[in-house]
Amino acid sequence: MRRSPDSFRGAAGLALAALLVAGCATTTPIAEVRSCVAATFVAAPVVRPVCSREICHGGKVELAADLSGVAPVDDWAEERFCATRPFTCVQAYRMKEESDVLLKSLIGKRWTKEEVRYGLGDAVRHAFVMCRIAERFGADFARGLGVAHEDDSGYLMLFRMGEPSNRCCERDMDLYNNEVGISLSGKPGSCEEKVLASTHLLRHSVCKRGPDIILEE
Repeated sequence: MRRSPDSFRGAAGLALAALLVAGCATTTPIAEVRSCVAATFVAAPVVRPVCSREICHGGKVELAADLSGVAPVDDWAEERFCATRPFTCVQAYRMKEESDVLLKSLIGKRWTKEEVRYGLGDAVRHAFVMCRIAERFGADFARGLGVAHEDDSGYLMLFRMGEPSNRCCERDMDLYNNEVGISLSGKPGSCEEKVLASTHLLRHSVCKRGPDIILEE
């Protein structure tokens, strides 16, 4: 999700809010198998998983990625995730400061100032932070925190109202880059070295190219 750098949770504020918020897990029911005819098929709205749409494929209704829409957000997604591990989250968020230093040091060398937020630099930020968090706290924690961040509106108590939604093209792109970083965490070398050597694997500027683009794995 595109946010200004200062919109990430403050470490102390996040810890306090996480301790105050109790969350309930959301489950996704297994959809029934439905047959279809492509010529007459009418897709039904899909709520979960987010950023998905129904398609008729091989005579059966299946789910496919839909990057043209927006995903709903929750004011308390990050706090809810961190409710049982607030101090681990505080340490993880501090690792973002490392990415800020890295990105600023390479402006004009690897990317432009604009790309720090909207292009390759932002993709590197996601991969680098997830690599560092996964190295320290494990892949499951890193992945969970990354998803919670994408699901969060950015709402800050008494300071800032949240965003109403998160564009699917950005959400998909950010989560993909998160996975690249997590996969690199178990390989030899520093996260900085590994991520900068793997920029060809990252996705960036997807929304600028158009939300209906087909992304190749």
